[in-house]
Amino acid sequence: MENNLPNGSKRTTDIDDSKEHNRQLRRHHMGHSDRLKEMREMATLHERQVALIQAHNQELQQQRDELARQLNVLGEQRNTSHLESVRNEETLQQFAEHLHALHAQKVSSVPADQPDASERKKMHQDNSKLVPPADGPLSAQIKALRQAYVHSGGSDPGIIAQMVDLQTDAQSVEKNQATASAEARRKNPEHCILDSTREASQRGTTWELLLLEQQNQRLEEEILRIQWARERNQNYEGRHILDPVDSLGPAPYDPAAGFVIFFDLVLGVTASQKALCLVAALYSEGVEVGPQTPLPPVKCLPGVSSAYSHSLTPGNYALLSVKQPVPRVQPSSSLCLVVEMQAAHDLDVHDQDVQLTSSGWTCVELFDQYNQLHSGHWRVPVRCLPVQPSLNITQLNTIPQVGNMELCMRLVNSRDEDVQTLMEPDPSRTRHYKYLAVVG
Repeated sequence: MENNLPNGSKRTTDIDDSKEHNRQLRRHHMGHSDRLKEMREMATLHERQVALIQAHNQELQQQRDELARQLNVLGEQRNTSHLESVRNEETLQQFAEHLHALHAQKVSSVPADQPDASERKKMHQDNSKLVPPADGPLSAQIKALRQAYVHSGGSDPGIIAQMVDLQTDAQSVEKNQATASAEARRKNPEHCILDSTREASQRGTTWELLLLEQQNQRLEEEILRIQWARERNQNYEGRHILDPVDSLGPAPYDPAAGFVIFFDLVLGVTASQKALCLVAALYSEGVEVGPQTPLPPVKCLPGVSSAYSHSLTPGNYALLSVKQPVPRVQPSSSLCLVVEMQAAHDLDVHDQDVQLTSSGWTCVELFDQYNQLHSGHWRVPVRCLPVQPSLNITQLNTIPQVGNMELCMRLVNSRDEDVQTLMEPDPSRTRHYKYLAVVG
């Protein structure tokens, strides 16, 4: 039995070694499984990253295609606008040539008692200078050409209407170009940043140019007014100048453009009235349809006492010289203009009015039964208070007049505003203001 002890101890040792080996195998197997699991997770993460990269690339490609499409659209719009601009400029040039031809015919038809050839040549050169050069916005060029045509004696309504249509088309094209540019900026913020940077650097210059353009426009209007007055005084026979006094009358009305009210004079002002202020408003069937508009107060001046005076109303006067544009108004025979007269009877040491009190009113029907504006020079009696906007013209004529006080005014379609602006009110020449006929 003692001899068997070593063999039993040896078997125990072998069993322990086997268990240890099995434990090592299990640990090795578990480590391999963990590595496999980690590798699978890494592979899954890699696939996700690849999918995200592909989706991002696809989105970038779509953005690139959209930018290319927008560039093509802008290119087509620019080409279309350029072609329209070229066609309009060609039409403008044809009108200019037509004006030269018309003027050449007029010069050749002047009788023998007119100025000699050298003087007529100078007149032709002066009028040729009125045709504007091809510079600036196309709508501004067409407007200048129309003014030049009217100023040089042109009175063909077909040509004037064609010029007005051309100017409207040019303004529409310019507006569409500005809208397309704004839409492109809205869709492309990246371009907006670059444009904002450029605009910031040019803003100062832009404001200066706008101020210069406004000053230039005022100077041009003043030059045209002086030239028109000078040529009217020369009174050449055979030279037909479109006089603003004779250029008004019944004509089709454009609701989009509207009309303009020229408040020229108030005649028959009493000596006790030192200053006048007019308050105008639109009414329809006695209901106010717009805000009241007070005009700037003006001092009353002594009446014109001259043997050559063409005024029909005695007394002092107030020179208003104010125009009031009224755009986008639909025509209606019930629409009328109500004007209240406010007067100051005392002035302070600085000739400023102390207190204004209502002294009269008047009412003018604006449209006839054919929805045409009552375009013309009108002499409107001022009626006694109270203000009654609901009265028709027949009823209004039964209200007593305030002394001899009358309002001289013009109703003008917007297309005639430029020509009528050339005319300055003259208290010594008021015979062309007529009383508006009453339709029973």
